[in-house]
Amino acid sequence: MISAEISHLIAFVLVCIAAVVVGLVYSWQFGVVLMLVNIVLNLYPALLQQQNKRRIDRFINLK
Repeated sequence: MISAEISHLIAFVLVCIAAVVVGLVYSWQFGVVLMLVNIVLNLYPALLQQQNKRRIDRFINLK
């Protein structure tokens, strides 16, 4: 799970950089769309995995 989180966060940072460059060079609207898609496809799964990890740990500690 940790490697998947790290992979998503690395991809998030790289696509953020690319979105800023695209936004400055080509079109700010396209940069914003890239950033929104990046948040949905990279940041959300990483945060969701962390939340699920906490829930799993709580369930394991109950037993």
